[in-house]
Amino acid sequence: MLLLPLLIHIAALLCFLSGSARVRWLLLLGAAVAHAATVGWFLVDPPSPIGWLRLDALGLLFLAITSALFLLVSIYLGGEARAAAGRPERVFAGSLLFFLAAMTLVTTTQHLGLIWVAVEATTLASAPLIYHHRTRTRWKQPGNTWCYARWASPSHCSAPSCWPSRLLT
Repeated sequence: MLLLPLLIHIAALLCFLSGSARVRWLLLLGAAVAHAATVGWFLVDPPSPIGWLRLDALGLLFLAITSALFLLVSIYLGGEARAAAGRPERVFAGSLLFFLAAMTLVTTTQHLGLIWVAVEATTLASAPLIYHHRTRTRWKQPGNTWCYARWASPSHCSAPSCWPSRLLT
């Protein structure tokens, strides 16, 4: 159970370092298939607890849903990568894998502090995914990337520039 997030982090680092879009997609798809296979194995034979990591029934349900959705997204991104040739995908693929590893940690941990760290990691991993198209409004406009990174976090700051407009009236 400990190896699953570690292997996904290694695949994410390889995505950041890889120069080939095909290699990045194969890493993404390989990690998704390995994750889904491991979760399927956990459905048949639940792993034994290791320290703060324990997979209970609810965590296994959410891990299975996350794994299935991630596998479908990985398959879809194969065609998307071919359609968007020339656009850098390193950060996108790496952030997707970091997001999967953080979500895996969220569903498997039983320690409140570690859950908080993992939820923060999902926030940080998803901000580059929102900003992927690199338009100025994606970053600065209220309700987009910067505000998402601030408000999706349990420890968000209370900057008025990111407050929903209904709070300002």
